[in-house]
Amino acid sequence: MTVASTTNRVSYDGDGTTIAFAFTFVAFLESDIKVIVRSALGVETALTLDTDYEVALNDDGTGTVTLIGAYAADPPAEGEVLTIYRQVPYTQAIDLIE
Repeated sequence: MTVASTTNRVSYDGDGTTIAFAFTFVAFLESDIKVIVRSALGVETALTLDTDYEVALNDDGTGTVTLIGAYAADPPAEGEVLTIYRQVPYTQAIDLIE
């Protein structure tokens, strides 16, 4: 199956309180969604699925990332940026014979 959109990321400015962030691009698996937090100094930290955030997919493939654990207790503050992006593994599910 192909994805008809080239949009695969969205960024949110931190406000110190928000822990749920929507994305409108399509993802087929929760594990396809990755999250990075960039500090005010430009240091990027990759978050871990089911440790730092959870993904809830809607029927249409869009969804919401919700911060959990330490990131829910201390959400991205002003000057920090949270980026959600889709990263699909490059695998071929079928073997086409000539």
